[in-house]
This record gives sequence, structure tokens and C-alpha cells, in this order.
Amino acid sequence: RCAGEVQYVHDEISVQHCYGDLSAISVGSLVIDGGSNLGLFALNLARAWEHRAVPPGAAATLTCLAFEPARDTYELALRNLREHGVCVVDHGPHLEALEAPPLQFSSSTHGSVIVRCFQLALGDVDADEELCFLPNLSSNSTLRKHRDAKELHRSRGAYDKSLVDFFFAEERIELVRCVRLETVLDRLGKKLGLEL
Repeated sequence: RCAGEVQYVHDEISVQHCYGDLSAISVGSLVIDGGSNLGLFALNLARAWEHRAVPPGAAATLTCLAFEPARDTYELALRNLREHGVCVVDHGPHLEALEAPPLQFSSSTHGSVIVRCFQLALGDVDADEELCFLPNLSSNSTLRKHRDAKELHRSRGAYDKSLVDFFFAEERIELVRCVRLETVLDRLGKKLGLEL
């Protein structure tokens, strides 16, 4: 909904390399994308790895766990990644039914990265939480228990004053599942045979 926000995040990752050289991540690594928003980090990770050879039928050489709790944003992230040829596994809002399907890369899939997407929030508890979703500034959505801090930033002028009303317009509350990263890694490690 906000092209300026998408451009800002893209520039941060692709131009300024705020996460460093993504192609230098070691083979076999597990990468966590907490708050994946539109999937731009995972997309750039896959692009950085797209020239690494994957033998036919081979397993992934890099796994990215991407978490995005907001339903609409999650769906856009899945679409964005798939349209750009990224190998995506959609786990939705569930950990209970994790499976370890044999993954193979097709000719339309770039590189050797698998992005496992979860419509979950990462947090300090395994529980349902309320998310304050900002559709016009989705990267600034936050759990309701942290909303006061967001309002403090707003009142102190952290956002462009000419756009602040637009950014916070149409804010809505969504009930989302929140999980501790420890819970996810424990279940994934057992189910998928990841060495953690």
C-alpha cells in the first residue's frame, strides 16, 4: 500500500547492505527473518545465493525461517517470493503439522535457498497476542503490548509529519499467534533433521 515504505526497505537491504554480504553466509546456515513483512530480506537472500550450484535432487544449502504475523502482509510476502522464483514452503499459522517433504529445486527456482514461511509473530511467550496492524506502514505494525512505545515515537516526531496521519490511518487489531524462537527451533530441529 505504501510504495515509499517498500522502496525504503529495499534500499536498506539491497543498496546499503544493512545486513552485510548475504552471499557470504556459510553453506548449511539457518537464517531467521523475524518480521518478514513483504519478504524483501528473503528475496534478497535468495538472489545473493542464486548462482550457487545445487545438484539435481539435492537438499537446500541454506534455510531461511521467515515470520510475518499480519495475514494480508503474509499473503503478499508469499506471492512476492513465489513470483520471483524463490523456493517457498508455506507453513501458515501452524507448528503442529510440520512435515519434512523432500524439497527439490525446479528450473524456475533460483539458487539453493529454501524459505519456510510462518504466519506467526516471534516473541517472549507461546500465546495468542493482539497485533496493531498498520496497513499503510506495515513494517511498523507491533504487538498491542508494545503500542505505547510506537505512540511515543509518533508524538516525538519520528515519522514524517506530512504522512503520519496516513501511516496510522486504518489501523486495526488482529489476533495472531506468538511463539518463542526456541519453540520453533526445537520443533523444526526434530521434524526436519536440522542440526541446531
